[in-house]
Amino acid sequence: MSERERVQSDEAKGPPEEDPRIAGQKHPVGRMIGIGILASLVGIAITLWMDWFPESASTSANKIDNLYDVLLICSVPVFVLVMTVAIYSVVRFRAKPGDLGDGPPIHGNTRLEIIWVTIPFIMVTALAIYGWVTLTDIEAKQPNEMVVNVTGQQFTWTFQYPSEKLESKELVLPVNRPIEFKIRSKDVIHSFWVPQFRLK
Repeated sequence: MSERERVQSDEAKGPPEEDPRIAGQKHPVGRMIGIGILASLVGIAITLWMDWFPESASTSANKIDNLYDVLLICSVPVFVLVMTVAIYSVVRFRAKPGDLGDGPPIHGNTRLEIIWVTIPFIMVTALAIYGWVTLTDIEAKQPNEMVVNVTGQQFTWTFQYPSEKLESKELVLPVNRPIEFKIRSKDVIHSFWVPQFRLK
């Protein structure tokens, strides 16, 4: 049977029948949105209440913390919305034992598809711009920067202070002075990260 014949056959049968699992229900989507909003508010409150990082030890730490909070505020509702729809659909529309029939033919909703592509695109773009602006601000050259040469090798770090002509196995920095780390490695690739500074 060709596609055209199949469509004509479907049209001859009339409109698709209503799914008996939702017959008589009013606004199941509204219920899902309500549950999603409530769960999102609880999730955001919990994630903002949690102390994710140690005490800050740099001026850039607050900017990173703010960026992290904004990312959490935006990502928790998206996660909750997706999980709410998925769990609600699995529970509400599950097949009864022994039901091997096909579900009712449901056609796509173009407006809904445009909405659920456009909103995440705008969110991700805005977050990327905010992250880029924050990183550019943090990495901007500052006057009176102190250079520290950081050498990584397996199981240890070495810190050299060219202006002071010192070398140490411990990182010691002056208060309220911008620092530029110049990092190199003697063997493998190392990731230099001081949690109190936030940035790698």
